[in-house]
Amino acid sequence: EADIIITPTEGRRAIADSAPIRASAEAHRVFYTTTLAAAEAVCLALKQGSDKAVRRLQDLHGSMHR
Repeated sequence: EADIIITPTEGRRAIADSAPIRASAEAHRVFYTTTLAAAEAVCLALKQGSDKAVRRLQDLHGSMHR
C-alpha cells in the first residue's frame, strides 16, 4: 500500500497554489506528481518492488550540468 498525490499544475497560479501540497507531501514522505503518466510509473515501480531512491527530475538534470 502506498499514498500518492496527483495534482495537475497548469499556469503560474496553480503552481503557486500547489506549493503547500508539495511541501506537505515531502514532509510526510508521500509520492507527489502532476501527471497521471508519472503516477502510473510510480505505481509500476512500487509493484516491481523497486528499492531505488526517489529523486526529483530537476535535481538529476542539475547534477548533469555541473
